[in-house]
Amino acid sequence: MQTNARIAAVIEILEGVLACAGSAELVLRRYLRGRRYIGSKDRRALQDLTFAIIRRRGLLQWNLEQARLATDGARALMITHLALEPEPITTEEIGALFSGAGYAPTILTDEERGFLKRLAGVDAAVPDWARLNIPQWLEPELKTSLGKDFEAQLDALNREAPVDVRVNTLKCTREEAVLALQEAGIAAEPTAYSPVGLHLEKRVPWGNVGPYKDGLIEPQDEGSQILGLITDPRPGQTVIDLCAGAGGKTLALAAAMENEGRLVATDIAAGRLARAAPRLERAGVEIVETMDNPSSVYKAYVGQADRVLADSPCTGSGAWRRQPAARWCLSRDDLDRFQQTQSDLLARAATLVKPGGRLIYATCSLFHGENEGCAIGFDASSTQFRRLSAAEIWHEIVGDAAPFDGDDLKFTPGSHNTDGVFAAIWERVA
Repeated sequence: MQTNARIAAVIEILEGVLACAGSAELVLRRYLRGRRYIGSKDRRALQDLTFAIIRRRGLLQWNLEQARLATDGARALMITHLALEPEPITTEEIGALFSGAGYAPTILTDEERGFLKRLAGVDAAVPDWARLNIPQWLEPELKTSLGKDFEAQLDALNREAPVDVRVNTLKCTREEAVLALQEAGIAAEPTAYSPVGLHLEKRVPWGNVGPYKDGLIEPQDEGSQILGLITDPRPGQTVIDLCAGAGGKTLALAAAMENEGRLVATDIAAGRLARAAPRLERAGVEIVETMDNPSSVYKAYVGQADRVLADSPCTGSGAWRRQPAARWCLSRDDLDRFQQTQSDLLARAATLVKPGGRLIYATCSLFHGENEGCAIGFDASSTQFRRLSAAEIWHEIVGDAAPFDGDDLKFTPGSHNTDGVFAAIWERVA
């Protein structure tokens, strides 16, 4: 593909991203699936250009406003990106790319040419929301939640996430997994915090990776691995994974239980839960009962669980490195709705815990209201539970001092180079 054809293709991809028609990765995959003729080099180029624009959308949008272009759609973002690249190109060069000939985007309008002329004269100080690539309305929310770490965390969220895998200890040790990956030509090193994690030097096509196909490893961010560890499930226990999704943490819980006991996985999204089946089989997990109707779980397991992991639906802000477009699809109403859902889920999850059992509330969010705020609300409404120290539990499991402050578990991209994860833990005392 020539450069102008790539630009036209990315504009089309971005239109789907801006419409919030799924994650940017999903929109890109759908686009490429319908165009098998596009070669691997061009696919990579389209991906790189798409994500480059998404990761600086705030800056591009602010410049659009400053230079007064009426639209902030995909085409406008692309034109602004080209004009503001580290090695910017001239209006004439952009005009040559937007020629309307062949597969090129349609010719620049007079309005767009005027915008490019005005853009060259923009010299105002860039506000934090634009520089750090977040919607303007989110700036005060995140400053309140992140405090002095606001800039460092947002900067980290604008970088590409590492490639982490969890070692399936039902089949091998971490050292054996490293050797298996080396034999497959893939370099790996232990993760900084998870004792069952490995960090790969680069992204790989999982379908071609022998240790993955053999169930020795499972792609999983180190932060998510840590949620499985802090749940501290034991062999022979009854453990419930609410909001199990496609089973990533279910697999980790089963390994920690050494394939002994009862592990119930449920989720309101039956389609996602169904995707857990081949993963469980590949990992050699035999103790999982999947239930695609959470209401049935609440009826069948009242007061019976040793551990209940409520990894709640949330904004996913802690994983914005992986889904950088998601921040632009979030609204104030969404944030309020998530917080109500989280409070309701936590109250219902508590009914499943037996005396002496533990309730683990978790999110992949950076917002105080979804994390500490929800936990504080539960503390105020429940007399049957006492809050445990995640730092003490960490020390019992891992053996090291906890790499986070306070009683609740909290890992962040800027401090730990993991996705943002939060967990509060209670024990039922009555």
